Amino acid sequence: MQKYYQNVISTHLLEKQLVSYRLNMQLIVSGTISNYKNKQSILRTIYVWALLTGQRVQCTNAKKSVAVFQLKKKALLGYKLTLRKFNLFEFLFKLNLTYLPRIQEDLIINSKKRVSFGVTKVTDFPETDYQYHLFQHDFGCNFEFSNYASKLDCTSYLILSHLQLISTSH
Repeated sequence: MQKYYQNVISTHLLEKQLVSYRLNMQLIVSGTISNYKNKQSILRTIYVWALLTGQRVQCTNAKKSVAVFQLKKKALLGYKLTLRKFNLFEFLFKLNLTYLPRIQEDLIINSKKRVSFGVTKVTDFPETDYQYHLFQHDFGCNFEFSNYASKLDCTSYLILSHLQLISTSH
């Protein structure tokens, strides 16, 4: 995927914009754990995203106790990780081959001009085939592609269309 970016996308950007462009995109993977009382479900979720992305997952904790939800302070509630550079290209390659062909119509460009979509079944990824017994309950996450710029400019739009994340008709 990185070679594709260097050989195809960069040259196409030079033709269109007459400037060289360094990739300043990131992919934010985040999710919450509905069964936060069960420690095994938390560990499974963290294990899956570490397995799929090849990167350590950052856990998010509760900031204060809420008695109504029986939530204690500093209890694990969710996770997030940010993919950049090499890890971004590796994960995009997996995503383009396995999951994105199934959800092309569900991609959303929100008001901040970021592309976001969700994954509901992690068992669709090939890395989870041999650990199927760990994933008795389906859990998912949210993906958000964003550029460091505040708006989806022409350059980011070209990159996302080359990676087939958005269609050219938008």
